[in-house]
Amino acid sequence: MKISKGVFDEARPSAYASMQTGPLLILLAALLPAAAWAQCQQGPETRLFFDSISGAWQGEAVTTPVGTLPYDIDFKQRGPFRIYGEADPGAAIHHWDFYCESGELRLRFLSTFGGNRDPLLLESIGITTEEIHFKAREPDFLEVKVRFGDRFSVFEVLHHGERHVLIELTRSRPNQTGPARIKPPPASDRSSTTPGQGSRRRTD
Repeated sequence: MKISKGVFDEARPSAYASMQTGPLLILLAALLPAAAWAQCQQGPETRLFFDSISGAWQGEAVTTPVGTLPYDIDFKQRGPFRIYGEADPGAAIHHWDFYCESGELRLRFLSTFGGNRDPLLLESIGITTEEIHFKAREPDFLEVKVRFGDRFSVFEVLHHGERHVLIELTRSRPNQTGPARIKPPPASDRSSTTPGQGSRRRTD
């Protein structure tokens, strides 16, 4: 029985390729999370933010249009590049959704006040190891600054550059992996906006 040489010549490279690409695919799968983070983060600060903000927090919205409100929230991982928290200050449910998309850190925020179901989308425009500055395209007057630390974090919502809401949070279960404690702005400064300093801004 004569065996066609061509059949072996065609099959052998295919089998050899499978043997070679198998370990390569495993290696690529292991490297995908790191590659995705490299695209998402604007330096190591984004990963630090995700690690620091994760977990349960207790606090107050000390500045709001309707006065001081309780503000407890628990941020949980919803994937390797997404973290979500939900707060119920009484007047509405607030949904905070931080995630990576198209190589950028973004924030989707939803307040159910008045039956609203349309979230606001914000992009990071400045980031340091202690603060991330988000800005919405629509409406373009809305900004959110998040100052994050191991035991204390501050969320500031700005309308037309003026402070609209200030939320001060203290960690319920201390996370020893985060950076040092960040002090809240002094009481005398709670009626004015304090721009973040030293942040890297996109120019586009």
